[in-house]
Amino acid sequence: MADVNSRGGLAGHPVKVVFDDDGGDPQRAIAIARRMVDHDGVLAFFATYMVTTLPAVLPYLEQQRIPMIGSSNGSEAADHSPMVFNPQTGADLGTAWSYPLALTSQSDKRNVAVLYCSEASTCANQYNGVKRIAPEAGMRIVYAGQMSIAQPDYTAQMLAARNAGADVVMCICDPPTQIRMIRSAHRQNWRPLFSATYSMDQEQIKAGGDDVEGLLASATTVPYSTSPTMKPYLDAVSRFVPGGAVGGVGAAAWVQGKLLERIASFLSGEPPTRQAILQGLASLEQETLGGLVPPITFPDGDRDRVNLCVVPLRFERGQFRPLGGDDTNFACAPGWAPAHRQTLTRTGESP
Repeated sequence: MADVNSRGGLAGHPVKVVFDDDGGDPQRAIAIARRMVDHDGVLAFFATYMVTTLPAVLPYLEQQRIPMIGSSNGSEAADHSPMVFNPQTGADLGTAWSYPLALTSQSDKRNVAVLYCSEASTCANQYNGVKRIAPEAGMRIVYAGQMSIAQPDYTAQMLAARNAGADVVMCICDPPTQIRMIRSAHRQNWRPLFSATYSMDQEQIKAGGDDVEGLLASATTVPYSTSPTMKPYLDAVSRFVPGGAVGGVGAAAWVQGKLLERIASFLSGEPPTRQAILQGLASLEQETLGGLVPPITFPDGDRDRVNLCVVPLRFERGQFRPLGGDDTNFACAPGWAPAHRQTLTRTGESP
């Protein structure tokens, strides 16, 4: 907000952000959404983090035709709502493909053990997605199991994965859990390839030191740590949130904000309206946001195939680096191609 307002806002309109916490309670989330619309006059919901409450709120947004810009990728429902406009890989097919794309683009190893957290339903959903597409991706899941992100040690899971013949371990988890898992394997003198997804692409992973060297992951946009295109994001954090964390959901939200900036011309009227935002988003075709994402178009129905691409990353010498050093080297699901609006003749159809 501070950054965009320092540059004149959106089409000259200052941006105001209204915050609240639903506490993971669906009924509270609905009440907050209604209050923000009826009392605060919000025009859109932006960069929400509603892992467990989004499905409860979406029917209201759809009924009122209130756009949601971006998503936390915690709920697959976001990929199937006509009111959610997410420029990055979504929680359904996009997240499922992010795991094998990080691996198959950077290694010929294919015997995979998958460990996924027990604390959130999205972890099991992501595992089911990976399991569903594994044959198409050329992966063999030789071991799978749930674990808790509160565990101090993962020796039992690492021994089971090794005994099952895994040469790759995928962790559907957060960075601290990933670090403890790698160290548990190393204490057994076992050094498989570890592969994760976009949730690793943040500063927290650096706490792993030498243990995380070689870790594979991906970015849902060009990498914040190496791409010149993301330098304005780092500059904005440095200016307005000195010492603030970078990467992760913050980097994703920055790109989602660029989607709003891209349609600012539609907000030149007084006052700006939700309908103007919807018209602007609907007008986009093969939009890259200046190279931050692959070419995207939002169809009228399902959005699960809008973006099935990631930038593969490998942790080397203290930071994640893109495949071949190319920040714009997106790896995409087989058969994915940028959509043309005129070809989207059926809900969810891809060209």
